[in-house]
Amino acid sequence: FEAPKTKVFVAALEALKLADKKALFVTAEINENLFLSARNIQKANVINVNELNTYAIMNAEAVVLLPETVAAIEATFNA
Repeated sequence: FEAPKTKVFVAALEALKLADKKALFVTAEINENLFLSARNIQKANVINVNELNTYAIMNAEAVVLLPETVAAIEATFNA
């Protein structure tokens, strides 16, 4: 996200068909614009790899991993 826009985040949720589900977005790095865009959406949560935990995953109906996130998860948890 180039700027924090809730409307853009809602459009992304609708495109992914996650508008009515509890969605967890996991990023490789802290993405302030994504976090700010999602903070007013009740069923959306944005965290980075360092904050990833079992509760966050089990509490979500859908987990969205950004492309660079998978490599960051492997690097963090395979250490």
